[in-house]
Amino acid sequence: MSRSDSKGTRWEYLRLQVENSKIKTSDESLRDLGLQGWELTSVLEAGSTYIHMWFRRPLD
Repeated sequence: MSRSDSKGTRWEYLRLQVENSKIKTSDESLRDLGLQGWELTSVLEAGSTYIHMWFRRPLD
C-alpha cells in the first residue's frame, strides 16, 4: 500500500501481525525490516493474542 503525505513524500506501508507469545522470537525479522529501510510507525494490540505493527519507508 502506498500514499503521499502533506509534503508530497510518497510512502510505502506494511502491516505485520505477530502472536504475543512469539514476539521475542521475531526480533531478528524486525531488525531485518529496519535494515531494509522500514520505519516503525505504530503498534496496536489486538486483544491478548496478536500485535499489529505498521511500518513505512519512502518510495524511490
